[in-house]
Amino acid sequence: MAKKANEERLSENRLFHTMFLILGLGTLVVSTNFFDPINLPKLFAVLVPLPWLISNLTQFANLRFGLVHFQDFPKRMFSLSIFLIAVICALSPSPIERSLIGTWGRNNGMLTALVSILLAWSAYELAKRTLEPLRFVFWAHNILLVTAAYGLIQVIGADPISWSSGNMRIFSTFGNTNFAAAAWALGAICSSILLLFGRNGFFKGNYQILLLSISFLVYCFLAYRTGSIQGLAAIASFHFLLLILKLWKLRLIFSKVISGLLILIGLTVAHSLYFSGPFTSLISSAGSLGFRKIYWSIGAKMFSENPILGIGVDSYGDYYRTVRSAEMAKATSIDLIVNNAHNSFIQTLATLGIVGAVAIIFPVILTLTIGSRRVWINEVDATSAIFLLFVTLWLLATFSIDNISITLWNWVFLGLALGLCSKRDVQQDSAYGRVNSVKGTKKKQLYELRKLLTNGASILIFVVLFAQVSSPDRAIVATFKSPVSFEQPDTVNNRLEKIEDISRMRFLDPQHFMILARALVELQQVPQATSVLQRGTDWYPRDFALFDYLSNTLEQQGKWSEAAIARQRQVELDPRHARVWSYLAKDLFQAGDEASARRAAQRALENFNVFPQGDQESIKKLLMELGLI
Repeated sequence: MAKKANEERLSENRLFHTMFLILGLGTLVVSTNFFDPINLPKLFAVLVPLPWLISNLTQFANLRFGLVHFQDFPKRMFSLSIFLIAVICALSPSPIERSLIGTWGRNNGMLTALVSILLAWSAYELAKRTLEPLRFVFWAHNILLVTAAYGLIQVIGADPISWSSGNMRIFSTFGNTNFAAAAWALGAICSSILLLFGRNGFFKGNYQILLLSISFLVYCFLAYRTGSIQGLAAIASFHFLLLILKLWKLRLIFSKVISGLLILIGLTVAHSLYFSGPFTSLISSAGSLGFRKIYWSIGAKMFSENPILGIGVDSYGDYYRTVRSAEMAKATSIDLIVNNAHNSFIQTLATLGIVGAVAIIFPVILTLTIGSRRVWINEVDATSAIFLLFVTLWLLATFSIDNISITLWNWVFLGLALGLCSKRDVQQDSAYGRVNSVKGTKKKQLYELRKLLTNGASILIFVVLFAQVSSPDRAIVATFKSPVSFEQPDTVNNRLEKIEDISRMRFLDPQHFMILARALVELQQVPQATSVLQRGTDWYPRDFALFDYLSNTLEQQGKWSEAAIARQRQVELDPRHARVWSYLAKDLFQAGDEASARRAAQRALENFNVFPQGDQESIKKLLMELGLI
């Protein structure tokens, strides 16, 4: 019996350690050898240990994929989510590379979704069985302390990496102040949970209380220094919800009345935040949240037009121009484009449709339903606090981007809350108790084989990611580190050769094509830049910026007919862009098609209203010089 308990604990520790290895890598890894130094390195880092997570999860939870082993609903739900991720990858309109990886980490691909769901499943299994829940909170707090130390270095202006500059200076390993604020809010809430509930056996000693108090203040200070409202809003929301719950549990009429009033205040603020209420003007005074509401509306329209599979993984930005109305274009500026709905739920619906909603959104709804019932019935304890932490994290997701550094934590605490709130006697679960059914020599052989296969899979993932997927990023950084001078033709020729090689790699995104083309223009190689951009538009036929630069290089070469074709693709993507209509009119006029040029000029004049007065005058001036008006 003792041997079996030791083996169970060993299996539990393996799964827990693998989970936090992935979480630590996803939070801390950065690499300046990548063109995208923050997000892409994190994605690759969390994918390498993924085979070990799968192996340890299947062993700990005894997943043999027979019906008897999926008796509880959450297991079936997680299995369905993983299956639907595969379906989305196979059927999504997006290219398979974009479906798997996403672009620049701000829009997660399906590989991030797979890791997230497996982390949630692992946390669910551990929480449902034997794991002390505060152990999760404690290690989350500790990992985020490393980022806090780096944040303090940035606060004092001693960052050794040159990316820390300007208004976006305090972001630690997250690449963005909003993401950093959200992460440090998680750290502050973890400190608070440990202070409030950790003294009941999890730790002892006043020095620990002092250290946690200091860490709480540091996290709050850093969240404030980012200048982002997200961090402080999350910290306030958690403690507000905890206060309401605590007051409601007291057996006093007065406390219940106060709790009810606080709920009413909270609902009023929420209504003002997401719709229109008495506090809307205060909340949206800076315009940022107001723009988010516009992004949500556009995402909802994308979903209504493509309800099954959405518009495609990571394709929000591709369709943004065509879906927005003229009023929205005027309100946000014609050239302000975003590639994310800034709401994880709307982003999922817009890009993944109903299929993605079942895979991504339904687990959130299930956890919220089960957890609310449990918290309503039981006393306020660590489980209640962790459930409220889950609620807070996913509230942030309603007006933020699901960056990989944040989304992994969201899913882990989803699984933890689901496991704690649906916990039952392990003896009643027939899926347990057979973890060690294979004994003796055969068991040892199976373990060695599993270890060999898992190590092999991790090595293979690393080789593929490093040698193939990350090659463009690393090659661009390496190429542009070397100085170039026209006085040394060899350096110019060497760069030209390398750019040509990079432009033919797979796994290029639009920004890669743009930086390669700009470098070629700087080297006075406009025809080569045109070739690179044409290749980019073949890969990404809905990218407005690629067509814009392609048109520009063609115009520089006097290829007016070809430039007109590229401009025509631009106005198909954004029919309201009066400036592009005027450029199209010029290209057509120079190509000798005056009738078409006049029609394009007329379209430019019809769409003046979305441009400020200064731009209208410059467009008019161009058309008058051509004699088209």
